[in-house]
Amino acid sequence: MFMASVVTDQQAQTQATTTIFIAPSAINLTAEATTTATTTNSTTTATTVATSSKAFRNDETEYVANSKAVASLVKTYFKDIPLMTDIAYCESRDRQYTPDGALFRGKANNQDVGVFQVNEHYHLKRSSALGIDISTLEGNLRYARLLYTEQGSDPWISSSSCWKKSEAYKQSIGGDKLAVNTDNK
Repeated sequence: MFMASVVTDQQAQTQATTTIFIAPSAINLTAEATTTATTTNSTTTATTVATSSKAFRNDETEYVANSKAVASLVKTYFKDIPLMTDIAYCESRDRQYTPDGALFRGKANNQDVGVFQVNEHYHLKRSSALGIDISTLEGNLRYARLLYTEQGSDPWISSSSCWKKSEAYKQSIGGDKLAVNTDNK
């Protein structure tokens, strides 16, 4: 279960904490009760959103250095788009975090983050505006689904030499239905 919350410095208040249940075709959001706590720090009133790349802040510790758990979640979340399971493997070998809990970053480009290697340079501003934290596993999956819905597999073309070999890709383009007519009649 993933938890998302916003914290203010003046009044540490979890505003409409949202529990997100990963479902194969969509994300089901349900609001939980709001809780309030008072802090002694009144020097700043700015709203602070946690930006740490540590998995521990989102109760995602089970996914740290556990690519099998990540792969299982990706497969469930993208049950309706099996190709995305292959893309996740090819992009990150099913890793969202490093063994020490830090965000998994690309080797060729360290702005590529998470299981789907979403590039922060191109997508961080938009994903943040949509309320999606691509540094979390839940957010990375949600944003990958958005990208796939808008652009198909194009955002992951750089790893296509890997995932285009998959059975899911062949089925997505009708490769399993291709037949060669050998009759000359």
